[in-house]
Amino acid sequence: MARLNPKEIKSIQNDLIKMYGKKMVEVDSPKKGVTTLAPVLGSSQVQRIKLLKEVQKSFAFMGATYSAPAGKSGAVKFGGGLEIKAKTEQALAKQKQQGAVPLKPSQIKPKIVDVPMSAAEMAKKVRAHLKVVNNSKLINSDELNAIAKAISNTIKDDKEVIDFSNPNKIMPAEFIEVLSAIKVARQLEMNNKAIKTTLGISPRRNTSRNQIKILIPESANFPLIDYAIIVSGSKNVNEPELRISVKSKIMSPETNTVKISTVFENQLKNVNKWFKSVSTLEKPNELGVKQISSGVLEAEERNEINKTAGAPILAFMNLIKESSQRSKFEKVIQQVYPSMNNEDLQNMKDVVRYLLRKKMNKANMAKSSPLSDSITEKNMLKKALSLLKHLKKSLNTNKTIEPTFHNFSFMCEKVIVMSSRPNTKTKYNFYRAFYDNVLVKQQVAYSVTTGFKGADKEVRKIKFNLYSKQNFKQYKDYIQLRSKNEVNGMTDTFGLSA
Repeated sequence: MARLNPKEIKSIQNDLIKMYGKKMVEVDSPKKGVTTLAPVLGSSQVQRIKLLKEVQKSFAFMGATYSAPAGKSGAVKFGGGLEIKAKTEQALAKQKQQGAVPLKPSQIKPKIVDVPMSAAEMAKKVRAHLKVVNNSKLINSDELNAIAKAISNTIKDDKEVIDFSNPNKIMPAEFIEVLSAIKVARQLEMNNKAIKTTLGISPRRNTSRNQIKILIPESANFPLIDYAIIVSGSKNVNEPELRISVKSKIMSPETNTVKISTVFENQLKNVNKWFKSVSTLEKPNELGVKQISSGVLEAEERNEINKTAGAPILAFMNLIKESSQRSKFEKVIQQVYPSMNNEDLQNMKDVVRYLLRKKMNKANMAKSSPLSDSITEKNMLKKALSLLKHLKKSLNTNKTIEPTFHNFSFMCEKVIVMSSRPNTKTKYNFYRAFYDNVLVKQQVAYSVTTGFKGADKEVRKIKFNLYSKQNFKQYKDYIQLRSKNEVNGMTDTFGLSA
């Protein structure tokens, strides 16, 4: 088979676009020169094979061949690494889940972000956007109808439960944010008493007489706020916006974590202010939460260290130096690492103290930085390296545990996260910190969307739940920590599972 040069490969791709349209042809990997033909939606494997054979005949003069392993659609192959494949329905569905279909608020045109608008205006713009998306070949009629019905069912009344379907998971979590905004605005337009109570609006006030506007910010400058509801037309024209954070539990029972830095508005001094406001009687119960939060905020404020890798070390140190917490915290360490003896426990504390005493440095805290860059004392390094075997045992993994700063920090983080579990001696519950600093101080309400599955195991109804300082305990009365980090590489600071 003659090897194609880059110019010939580009020519083939252009010919395919002429034959099947731009939306049907995409380059998956320019380095390999792989081109994919998106199938006619709903097509069978037989139709995909027919499509590929048609392509092979069109380019036979250039040496194109077609082959298909048993049970596969196969591919048309050329020299020079060019392959032409037809996507399966499953592959296309996966692409949609990964955001190929533009349904996030910032992707919707006409624009719905950064501009206050009513629920009806937002629904109208989303429907106009759907008409454009429908012409893109990335969405089929079932998916289009499901999205259209979701909008209609959301805006038609103030009921919190609606019929819902999400074929191929076409609607991402970010689109649920749009539905949530429309629903809350509509409930206020209809003077829903339960929603007014949740949002702290006087029952005597008739919100159906007010202008209700939705504002979805595009900027990431509002880490906790997904949208705001502006209630105008009242005597109090300066009334603050209702700020809503959206958590979707439709596709997963776990929601995104809330960063501790966000809870305390990125300032260490706010941790201390909050702890001072806690009553003397309650202080012992909140001291561990305060020490962990202080460690995270100190890492945020110290520019000379890696924040993600530094936070567990600083939080760990805060807990072992606090005499009233030390004994309980040590039991959590041994709960996480049961293979540790008392000498190992002492070694772990010694290494953490050493790292704080010698001053951590960002240059020695990169993902691949060896511990020896930060621990230059031979005996202390030996202690640190010996501890990593306990991390390996606790993970029950065949992976090689690299002797890096990140892995030692990850070892500390596992203990910090475990210390917030209700089945530990410490039981560090972050509920009070979250309630005081997010729900009360920042006046944020929580929209938590949950799904109800039908007999076919697919979500067939969703419920828009709204929580605030008025009723948050109906949602949660215990908030623990969660981390997405894994061994051999930390990517983010642990946060609250709120």
